[in-house]
Amino acid sequence: MKITTDSILIGSWVEVDGCTDILDVGTGTGIVAMMVAQKACEGSRITGIDIDGDSAEEAYENFAASPWPDRLRSEHCSFSEFATKTQPGSFDLIVSNPPFFDNSLKSPFARKSAARHSDTLPPEELISDSFKLLRENGRLAVILPVDRASVFILSALQKGFFLHRECRVRSEENGPVLREMIEVGKKPIKNVATLTLTLGGDEHKRQVAEYVY
Repeated sequence: MKITTDSILIGSWVEVDGCTDILDVGTGTGIVAMMVAQKACEGSRITGIDIDGDSAEEAYENFAASPWPDRLRSEHCSFSEFATKTQPGSFDLIVSNPPFFDNSLKSPFARKSAARHSDTLPPEELISDSFKLLRENGRLAVILPVDRASVFILSALQKGFFLHRECRVRSEENGPVLREMIEVGKKPIKNVATLTLTLGGDEHKRQVAEYVY
């Protein structure tokens, strides 16, 4: 699970304006954290954590070789461990491409299963610990399969988050929505923006439709 389309999508879509302390949960090889560092302000600090030790080491090496080694930090731990030892209200933004499969056949390779199955990072844990670690104006951004999105949003709203943005992703025009990127925040906003992004087809068939409600 080195680099996936999901990682590239959420790394491109997430907004970092005004964020100085950013956390990437389940950083893997660090691609999302590095994309965030590329567009964040010069004084920003980005921490990438991963429950898999080899992934955390790869992220460390990639961070050191990147143009932003002074702003990127890798740590090997689970999110629950990190949340326990970290001061509440430490981050402006938490971003994650979380594992999302459950009750399905697992890969015989333990690392691949951990990267893909939600028993290593249950959605409720991601939401609850993020709420604790975010500052008053903090935001949480994730990418999920579309069939998990509505449940995630409901759980986030029940915790006290407010929906800020959604982006529904499909592979071809008129095709089904396969992924949804979701941003929730601790403060309500007036208008919730929703995008539909089509990845496939010719350049002029690609489209983004935006509306607010």
